[in-house]
Amino acid sequence: MVGVAGRSKGCNTCKRRRIKCDERRPKCARCLKAGYKCAGYDRPLQVVLSTPHAAAEGKAKSSGKHTPGPLLHDQQEPNASLILAPFLPLPSKLKDDLQFAFVFQHLVWSSYASPWLQLSASGRLTALAHEAALAFSQSAFGRHHRLREIELSSAARYGRALKQLQTSLQKCNASETADLLVPVLILLMHSCSLYTTEESQVHVRGIHDLLRSCGPKPFQQEPLRAALSSTRATLVTLALIDKRRLFLEDARWREVPWSLAPVEKPAAEELVDMLVFLPGLTQDVEYQSRTTSDLLTTHLTERLVEIFQVLFRWRWAWNSRYPLAAWEEERQAPAVAGWKPAYPGISSRLLRFASPERASDVLLYNTILIMVLGLLRQLSSWVEVELAIKRAIANTQPVEAFARNTALNMPTAGITACTAAMEIARAFDYHLQPQRIQTPALYWLFPLGLAKRTLFADSAWRAFIDHMMETSRRTRGYGSEIMGGAGFGSYILRNCEMGLI
Repeated sequence: MVGVAGRSKGCNTCKRRRIKCDERRPKCARCLKAGYKCAGYDRPLQVVLSTPHAAAEGKAKSSGKHTPGPLLHDQQEPNASLILAPFLPLPSKLKDDLQFAFVFQHLVWSSYASPWLQLSASGRLTALAHEAALAFSQSAFGRHHRLREIELSSAARYGRALKQLQTSLQKCNASETADLLVPVLILLMHSCSLYTTEESQVHVRGIHDLLRSCGPKPFQQEPLRAALSSTRATLVTLALIDKRRLFLEDARWREVPWSLAPVEKPAAEELVDMLVFLPGLTQDVEYQSRTTSDLLTTHLTERLVEIFQVLFRWRWAWNSRYPLAAWEEERQAPAVAGWKPAYPGISSRLLRFASPERASDVLLYNTILIMVLGLLRQLSSWVEVELAIKRAIANTQPVEAFARNTALNMPTAGITACTAAMEIARAFDYHLQPQRIQTPALYWLFPLGLAKRTLFADSAWRAFIDHMMETSRRTRGYGSEIMGGAGFGSYILRNCEMGLI
């Protein structure tokens, strides 16, 4: 027989949790309310082997009578009233592939860690990187599916990877130290996913020490250059949270790793070269608020205006290099009588890009714009900030006429934190399309978290951002307040006021 199912009509998730299901379709509301992914109502196919003798014996038992059969028949055909096909153990390699596939399909880390996480998973980097990747994928897979045995195996692998890392640090020279960056990054992702703050801080300190000991030169080739880009994203975000100057603002770290690249430096990396200065400036602005030094205020204002000028020059050059980078499309409304948009305050036109890389550029550009505006606002009045912006635009606007991209905000169109935050949200909406979800992106949650904070007073935009976060399987839960350190608090300037306008 096939298709044998239990008596419960509830969804598979509630059945596994052993709670009563409300049986709503297509998705159980009880699962969605509790934050679980409803697995639906389709039952797995079971194969049951049954013999005629067993069926007859089952009928006899149900009637209370015993029907004796020939002894020879009983010996040749044992009782097989219910024999389920056994579950065959999966080969180890197949298990690993399934767990890695889960990480690459469902976790936001896979965008942050491309391509070095994929290379580690396939064993094409060091043995230590492969061991760390196995531990991370097992942990994520086991936690998601509540498989305690896999979680314990992951913890054992994590411990072995830590011991191997300690041994390698004691034996390797300066050039070999750079190869340890990828394993340490994977171990950091592992500890962050488990919300173990102390272990995560240890790994972050280890990354600081590792980079300082080997310098920027070992990162001139791939995939270590990509790993350094991921590291810059992590360290800059943490330095902004801590309001602490970062050694990555040194010119050597901004130039040497890309000096041998066969192609020009990516536009996003040019933006990060500006972003690395903001932790130190944030620290200086906070110090100025305690000292109220007019000389320091003037110096910091001039420094921020300089960053504005560099940022606007980058924006004009980017527009010249990619004149057709973005456009708008009408949002398709469902053909339902009386339909109204879920978010009436949001633009009815969708923002679309020539490539995911261009969308990432726009995310990061507006992030820097918002932060510099916030720092300027702490130092000066709004009138003075407007004058500083106009001065920066006048010093950077090119004389020659570039093809204007009307789909995006240009520096001359009026600069506010709110318009920049709205453009971040619209660019993020593009990133979440299914065909682009696999694209590497280092700065996803940080820009969107900053945009949400900037638009906090606008209920329509705030709801739109929350909806986007919950729609994607990769970002679901990261915008939730109950996620604590794993939510937006890890990506926006936690415990500090930026003076956003």
